[in-house]
This record gives sequence, structure tokens and C-alpha cells, in this order.
Amino acid sequence: MVATSAACADDVAPAARIGDRTITTDELLDEVAEWADNDQTQRAQELGAVTTPAGYAIDPVISILQDRITFEIAGQAFDELGLALDDGLLAQASTFFFGEGPQAEAARAGFSEGYADRYVEGLARGIAVQTELGEEDFAQMILEGGRDVEVSSRYGEWDASRLTIVAPAGPRAAPGSDAFVEL
Repeated sequence: MVATSAACADDVAPAARIGDRTITTDELLDEVAEWADNDQTQRAQELGAVTTPAGYAIDPVISILQDRITFEIAGQAFDELGLALDDGLLAQASTFFFGEGPQAEAARAGFSEGYADRYVEGLARGIAVQTELGEEDFAQMILEGGRDVEVSSRYGEWDASRLTIVAPAGPRAAPGSDAFVEL
């Protein structure tokens, strides 16, 4: 299980901005809670064990925020291209994400009402854009969309060249003190 806590106020900087879309810290933490509370998904089981190629742990909050940013970039392209979702595409995205059979049904049921559908719709938009543009142009579109992303320093720094959030270094000693301060 993933534990998250944050004192959130309305005036706190958003978790991220992608173009004109804002992802609030509350939205992000709600999404993290969806995954943490659903032990039927493979992702929930992996959240505590996600690492970089060098073996460093990746904060699950950062992993989920990276996914959300990619979904937003693809969603904007979906709208710009005038694409539409259909039942076949939604079924493909659902099967891709949840698989099939009882395990898939249990994973879907483990999310709050509507969350699984919204997630599948986001994934389906990405599949539709990738199908429309082709693999290479889709990758280029995601990279270009990544240039218009800002991430709160609370979560790290956005690296647009790799579509990655580089985690913050953590608390540092205050100048002339043994005390640590959060940046």
C-alpha cells in the first residue's frame, strides 16, 4: 500500500500544467489513492517496487503524475485531430490495461465508480492518436507536447527530452546549520 499525505490549500501550486490544463495536487493525490487502494491491479502491487535502470526507487506519486501528463498530451492531440472514441477502441484499451477474465473484473471493480472508465478513456485516446499518426509521429508529438509541461518543484523537475520527472534531491542542510529544510 502507498501512503500519501499532504496539506493542501486552494492556493498551493498545482502538481503540473500541460498547456492550458492544470492537474491539481488534490487530483493527483486522489489518483494515487485509487491505485493504492486497489490491490487487484498489477500496478498497485508494483508501485512500491518501481525503480530506475540504475536501481533507485521511483516515488509512485511521480510515476502516476508522469502517466497523467502523457495522457493529457495525447488527449490534446486527440481533440485537435477530431478523433472519436467507439466501443471497439474502448474495449481494446480496457483489455490492454486490465486483461480479461475474473482478474480483470476484480481490478476494475477495485476502483471507485467512474475512475476505471476515465482511465480507460484516457488510454483509448492515446491508442487512437498513435493509430492515426503512426508510431514514429506519435512519439514525436508526445515529445513536442512535453515541451509545454511544468511540474511543481514539490515533485521534481520536468525533463522534456525524456518525458520524465526528475525527483527532487530531498531535504538539504540549511546554510550554517545542522537542520534540514524542504525545498
